[in-house]
Amino acid sequence: MTLDEKIEDRAQTTTSDSRWIAVERIIASRNFAKSGRLSAFLSYIVQCAIEDRAEGVSEQQIGIHVFGRTPGYNPADDNIVRTTARQLRQRLALYYQEEGSTDGLRIEIPRGGYIPVFHTSGSQTAEAIASPSPLSEPQSDAADAPISPPSASLKWLNVLLLLLMGAALCLGIERGITFYRMRSSVTDPLWRELFSGSQTTMFVPGDAGLNLFNNEAHSSTQLALRDYIGGGWIYSPVAKSPGFAGGPVAARRYVSISDLELASDLKGLSRFSRSGYRIKFPRGLAAEDFRNANAILAGAPVYNPWVEMFDAHLNFHIVYNGEGDSTMYVVNRKPLSDEPSRYVVAPARQGFGYIALTDNLEGDGKILLIEGTSHLGVDAAISFLFNDGKMAPIIAKAKISNKPISNFEVLIEANFLKGNSGEVTVLATRFYPK
Repeated sequence: MTLDEKIEDRAQTTTSDSRWIAVERIIASRNFAKSGRLSAFLSYIVQCAIEDRAEGVSEQQIGIHVFGRTPGYNPADDNIVRTTARQLRQRLALYYQEEGSTDGLRIEIPRGGYIPVFHTSGSQTAEAIASPSPLSEPQSDAADAPISPPSASLKWLNVLLLLLMGAALCLGIERGITFYRMRSSVTDPLWRELFSGSQTTMFVPGDAGLNLFNNEAHSSTQLALRDYIGGGWIYSPVAKSPGFAGGPVAARRYVSISDLELASDLKGLSRFSRSGYRIKFPRGLAAEDFRNANAILAGAPVYNPWVEMFDAHLNFHIVYNGEGDSTMYVVNRKPLSDEPSRYVVAPARQGFGYIALTDNLEGDGKILLIEGTSHLGVDAAISFLFNDGKMAPIIAKAKISNKPISNFEVLIEANFLKGNSGEVTVLATRFYPK
């Protein structure tokens, strides 16, 4: 077979593959039609899956082939692939809720990697859709290899697996079993703790409208929780101005892109929950909502005042500076011998992210705080939280034998590159064994 014939044969195989047809349907939808970057990302990783090129679905290779990064670039200094992957997962979820709700073949990108997983919707299909294994070796002559039909033994194995899954569902062995591959994570003990109990787990994003209000009002201090709950600030002339951010801030609910992506990531973790997962905007909450609930709060006090109820009792505390350059800093209430008492932000070059697990108001549930000195700091904290390699030593210290995970705090520093959070360094940790 000549080179031209190989190319033509590969092109025909790709375009006739049901997985590629699914991609074409997705990128033609209204959720993807205007996003060339997400469409290119999805097309590339699916093409690699069809051609069984698992080695091409690495963060560095995606950066080179999709985003035009130079060969040999360091993904630790440029998180465009991780950021776009989160956006792609969120956009895919939206697509399958709307236009793709009846699609027979669905594409998923499990968190922690970029190799797509293909699964059929419904329970009537007995044959799994093949996807490359991250451990498989690349085949140099894949274009010449004939495609063999599945063997009889493989078909019987698939049928047996489906029967076992059905038995597990009937017996209630594990609620929420799915028919597609699910990745485990070193942070699973954390999510089990946050999604446990009889209460619905809440995610409370930051009120980005409040942050816009503070900037427009040139406020020198962050709004205290009691004033935020009182709501008097929304009647100020600035908040009521028709020209403010396209309309009165009091009538608008803004969230950051980082919080939106986090909400989507947490939705995937709701498989741990026995009582559900709900997103609640901070303006509609009361202190009672945190009394017996598990909750995840995003954002520093300057735009999510509810964190004030919990971080006041922790070691690290993010504070709005309000002096001159209006930056923020982190207070270290009880510094260890080699730690400063205050971490000061270098605007536009560096910032801080903060993750803390603590108890709810009654002590019968957990609260996870994900904060940052800017939206990039929050993004760095989110990326750290979902990075198994980064979180492994944290979970190892917080989780001892079969006991529940201990409360902890992690303060990280992120260097900003081209509007993205780059290299992340752990500055300090605290653990509170029970």
